[in-house]
Amino acid sequence: MTPALARRLVGFALLLGLVGDQMLRAAEWRAGFALWVILAVLGVAHLVYRHRTTRSDAPVPSFFAPSKWSAPSRERAFVVLSIVLSALSLVYRSAESLFAINFIIMLGGAMLLVWMGSGRSLRQFAFRDLFAAPATSATAVFTGAPAAVRAMTDTTEARSGLATRLLVIGGGLALAFPPLLIVTALLASADPVFKEGAQFVLRFLEGEALAHLVLFTVLSWVSAGWLQGAVGLRGERLVEYRGTTITLPFSALAVTLYGVAVLLAIFVGLQARALFGGAEYVLVTAGLTMAEYARGGFFELVVLSVFVLALLFLADRALGDDQPADLRRFRAVGVVLLGLTSVVMVSAVVRLSLYMTSFGLTSDRVFAFAILAGVAAAMTWFALTVLRGARTRFLPGMIVLAVLWVQAQNILNPDALVARTNLARARAGEELDVQHLGSLSADAVPEIMREGPTLPGAVCRELAKVVAERWKTEQYLADDWRAASLPLLRVRALQAGDPRLAERWGCASR
Repeated sequence: MTPALARRLVGFALLLGLVGDQMLRAAEWRAGFALWVILAVLGVAHLVYRHRTTRSDAPVPSFFAPSKWSAPSRERAFVVLSIVLSALSLVYRSAESLFAINFIIMLGGAMLLVWMGSGRSLRQFAFRDLFAAPATSATAVFTGAPAAVRAMTDTTEARSGLATRLLVIGGGLALAFPPLLIVTALLASADPVFKEGAQFVLRFLEGEALAHLVLFTVLSWVSAGWLQGAVGLRGERLVEYRGTTITLPFSALAVTLYGVAVLLAIFVGLQARALFGGAEYVLVTAGLTMAEYARGGFFELVVLSVFVLALLFLADRALGDDQPADLRRFRAVGVVLLGLTSVVMVSAVVRLSLYMTSFGLTSDRVFAFAILAGVAAAMTWFALTVLRGARTRFLPGMIVLAVLWVQAQNILNPDALVARTNLARARAGEELDVQHLGSLSADAVPEIMREGPTLPGAVCRELAKVVAERWKTEQYLADDWRAASLPLLRVRALQAGDPRLAERWGCASR
């Protein structure tokens, strides 16, 4: 890393620290946090461009000539795009479940950029890298800042620059501040005379200036290390496990795999009797109505599907590549397990359909169904790769599937789907869970405001009361643009918190 590039990197890190100190203080991490994430990504893009223009052997990629991009550049662009889309989704959607999965994608993308910056390709991502990527990222974050500051002063010319000297002094102050503060606090606690003389420090500790300074310092430090790792300026510093890989014979796994297959086969047989025997069979056997039967097992079947896929993945990792006969046996039982699990997943979908017919939808059920769809895609990919002898392609493909799955959730808008489905049932005369509908995120409000006035009078009044009470107390978030999102702005525009909402809907006239 040249001194000039190091100066740019440290400058970007300080900018991210300054902006982050302001953006991350909002009541919710929405628009402000998204802006900070995008600024960080722009910093990576700029530093990558500057780094490559200083190397005569490296072609400079152009957005207008994508054919010039190398494969690692295209992979890095995919990861960057996934981070940006998830950051924008924090503003475009409001549901808490979507915030969680988008945040995971951003965090995972940030770690992948550092892992790829160590010279690896996304196509090389393997099982050990599930641990190596976080470890490499943590190492970069905690050790990158001093290396960047040191690189700024690698030459005599660099040492003579005023800007460099100021940055070095600022970096030194940032490094010195935490230990000096700790020592001062400890000495003040140990000696009242020293405490009296250090009152100005203690007053500083009680003020907001300390919180700003600490957050700025932490964010700048973390940003400097992450930028250096994501751009690929740390060299070959991938953290790897160098111990002995332990493999197991198929006989050690056979009892588990065959046992699970037997249990699944028994369950599938019972499901066939329940589904074909109908409500009378379920009532006689389990003492439940068909709706209660469906309601009780959907989540468990989703967890079971995830568990079986995880079990197959770990079993495959436990078998060595030098055991062809064992691998053939594993692939045979793997096909059986995937087939039986597919039937279990169909049963879960049927249960969801029965549940929805009787009780409507909930956001938890929609999210569980989305997980089921994701597991189905993962199982299909597992069958196309691992069970066909191409295990190295499984995890890279899963990264792509995870990004597509999250973006599909952002497009689907689960809370709006729940509101639309349940309101349609209410218009048809079915019971409406008003409390659950009113508890949905701002994503559902446009559907509620559009369809609420069409409901029967009593239901209309109850829903209007719940919605107005909910959004009367939460509109304040839109006053701080850093915590704002488009759905929340729509809530304000639609005046969902108006205490006269029932009158506006005309509920009293019905």
